[in-house]
Amino acid sequence: MVAREYGIKEYRLAPEVSLGRSADKPNIRKADEAGVWSKLVASLARIKENMVEGDPPLYLDARPLFGEYLYKVTGFGNFYENCTAATTMIYLDPSGNVLPCPFLKQLPPELGKLYSHIKSNNIMKSSFQNIWHSDAFETFRSYYDPGKNLFKINKECKFFKKGTCIPCAVTPCNCEASIRALKSELAPTPKTANSCESDLKFAPASASNPGPP
Repeated sequence: MVAREYGIKEYRLAPEVSLGRSADKPNIRKADEAGVWSKLVASLARIKENMVEGDPPLYLDARPLFGEYLYKVTGFGNFYENCTAATTMIYLDPSGNVLPCPFLKQLPPELGKLYSHIKSNNIMKSSFQNIWHSDAFETFRSYYDPGKNLFKINKECKFFKKGTCIPCAVTPCNCEASIRALKSELAPTPKTANSCESDLKFAPASASNPGPP
């Protein structure tokens, strides 16, 4: 009712599961935490059960390869925007400090060490042009090249090949690992004399709720 009243066209949901950048945040579930993916699917199933005809579609924030699999098990499509840090976006704080990406200020210590060489500049002390072409920005932009990225990139990914998913400079390429974890958690448990059926239910994919083109 609220969506229709205010003309909301779609919902976008970002599952609160850490894939790397939020590894030190105690209130965010970790991707390798036992049961995290099956709990997510169960939560999405409950959301789907409460949606009624006429509700706007809901899309999940996920990279295309993982989003494609999530659609198969939840019926929800996905949305994803490639990173534009240091290409059309910068991070500028109230003191004038400039970094190529806002996440560089939020990385957990172990991950942050990988980027300790990317120092901030200050817009009060240097021109924007000098900052834009500084070593920090040029180095950061080079990480969009899979050969220079600090993480292993799945170059065989069909979405990477099509250019619809480019490497993120500060997040590991973890679609395949996430799919394996989700498949493992949703795999049927062999029945024994004392076993019970799982009460986890999830909605099958529906042709009426395709993902964004």
